[in-house]
Amino acid sequence: MGKLNELTKEEWAKYNFTVWNCASANGYFASFDEEIPRRLIKYFTFKGDFVFDPFMGSGTTLVVAKELGRNAVGIDCSKKAVEFAIRNIGQIPGGLIIKPIHGDSRNLSQFENEKFDLIVTSPPYFDIVHYSDEKEQLGNIKNYREFINNVVKVFKECYRILKRNKFMCIVTADVRKAKQYYPIHVDYINELTKIGFKLHQILINVFNTSGFGKREDCMGYPSNFHPWMVHEYILIFQKIGDRK
Repeated sequence: MGKLNELTKEEWAKYNFTVWNCASANGYFASFDEEIPRRLIKYFTFKGDFVFDPFMGSGTTLVVAKELGRNAVGIDCSKKAVEFAIRNIGQIPGGLIIKPIHGDSRNLSQFENEKFDLIVTSPPYFDIVHYSDEKEQLGNIKNYREFINNVVKVFKECYRILKRNKFMCIVTADVRKAKQYYPIHVDYINELTKIGFKLHQILINVFNTSGFGKREDCMGYPSNFHPWMVHEYILIFQKIGDRK
């Protein structure tokens, strides 16, 4: 079996835990901490490899890929997000491909089969954040099953363009709306295994948040038990075999 990355044994062990604690903001209303893609890219790629993010947002994955000497492509349906990502990425070193694209990741026909060495992404957490008004914006879908089905269309394309035996990492969280709980991470696991991915690992990222409004209201006090959500999931899948 070949090497997984360029890390030393000491570097490998540094973040080799199933619970992480990464949380920050970069000025974009739905950003995720750079440390998450940094660790994932270090673990699953080599310098010069190609990384892809189908829900690019502010371009965090691409920024980190550039920093680590990896090529990267990202797509987002929001023109404002793409503009934000371009500013975040800044100047691109010679010999490196860092490409933010405005488009719809449900159709990735511009990429050939098995082009990318790693996929790192964070899809919308259902409809809890208004990202943009574009009709392609999956975060505007109000029906949960329709939302999952459309995200799965992106995952099917990701399976096609990911190299065999390589990894896709999805940062997501479950959602509670009123009395309804939506187990997004469970549905992703079920749907991706149908596509042909193998679940490799589940990591928990714990972040600190003050939230909004009265804490007692969110927790359902005094009649319901609704714990304050302070974690998200990092789902790591491996592409094994042919697409089903």
